[in-house]
Amino acid sequence: MTHEYEHAVQVKEQLKTNYEKALATHISRVHNNVYVDRRRNIFCIWADYIKKEKNAVNLIGAIARRHMRMEVFTRIRLVARERFLEANAERIITNLFRLMRQNIVTRSFSKWRVRAYTEVVREMVQRREQLQQTIMRHRHEAEVMEAHKQAKAMRILRQRKQREVTNAWIQMAKVMKAIRVKEQVAKENLAYMQVKWAAQRWQSRVKLTQYLRRKNQTALMTFRMRTL
Repeated sequence: MTHEYEHAVQVKEQLKTNYEKALATHISRVHNNVYVDRRRNIFCIWADYIKKEKNAVNLIGAIARRHMRMEVFTRIRLVARERFLEANAERIITNLFRLMRQNIVTRSFSKWRVRAYTEVVREMVQRREQLQQTIMRHRHEAEVMEAHKQAKAMRILRQRKQREVTNAWIQMAKVMKAIRVKEQVAKENLAYMQVKWAAQRWQSRVKLTQYLRRKNQTALMTFRMRTL
């Protein structure tokens, strides 16, 4: 049993060693291009075909882009040429119109110059007359305003004087009222003092009478006691 087990282990180790040697030999052959199997050959051919297709597509795209750029530049050049021609035609037409207008204006100015001068002189005369009328109206308004100011000043002075007189009369009335009030208060105080003095005299008389009565009674009692 032990011998079979050792024999199986040796076979397994031998198979593993043979597999590693075969794998290393295959890898070295692939790296050194000594031997290429059928499947790898198919993959390599397919990769080369894909690279060629990709290069062809890139080449076609580059040609198409170049053609499109040329077409775009051609169209840009045509549009720029059309714009230049249009601008040139517009400039020529503008210059022609300016020359015609200048000629027409020059000829018209020779006819309208006298009329414009007449209109200007008439306008100047009207403005002068309006200025004189405005000056006269302003002077009249200034005189009216001055008279109105003087009348208003006199009215204000009269009102102020009347106010001063009224205030003086009010102050005098207040003083007279205060004097009357003081006299009345003085009279009331004098009457009160007289009443107070009379009451005090009456009280002193009452006290004196009571004192004399007590003395008289004391004297009578003393006399009676002595008599008895």
